[in-house]
Amino acid sequence: MLACFKGYRWLSLLGVASVLLIWTVAAELRIVPELFLPHPRTVARTLVDITFTGYRGGSLPYHLAASMRRVLAGFLLALPTAVPLGLAMGYSRRVRAFFDPLIEFYRPLPPLAYYTLLIVWLGIGDESKITLLFLAAFPPLSISAMSGVATVPAERIQSALALGANRVQVFGHVIFPSLVM
Repeated sequence: MLACFKGYRWLSLLGVASVLLIWTVAAELRIVPELFLPHPRTVARTLVDITFTGYRGGSLPYHLAASMRRVLAGFLLALPTAVPLGLAMGYSRRVRAFFDPLIEFYRPLPPLAYYTLLIVWLGIGDESKITLLFLAAFPPLSISAMSGVATVPAERIQSALALGANRVQVFGHVIFPSLVM
């Protein structure tokens, strides 16, 4: 993706510089009240202040680390549940028939739409935030795993079945190794 912009970096810099210039001019001329469009200097000073002094008891790196911990926790909880379910959905039509409508129902919903319910059920702490991240990560992980099973060449599966392998052996010796390669 970035390779296609290689010769046009100057154009990207020009775009960013143009936005900063328009922002600065608009702030200097007070076209919009400072409450709605603060001066770039004010924003830069505030960023430096929050980074080193902190906000609500913690510095910016502290808050970033806390957010990354929540993201990692949500992802690590979704990984061992969504991937096996996706593999099972890709391999078994019955499992897919049962779970696919449930996942496809909530997959397009914006996570913030059900965050209010999570706050009511789990409170305002980390539990609701990690659950939200878990629910946001679950559909893409399960659908990706399911799609991975679908990419295994049918000839491999048919060959294993012709040689006398049962469904569990086909999954363990043909499908799963094909996904890892």
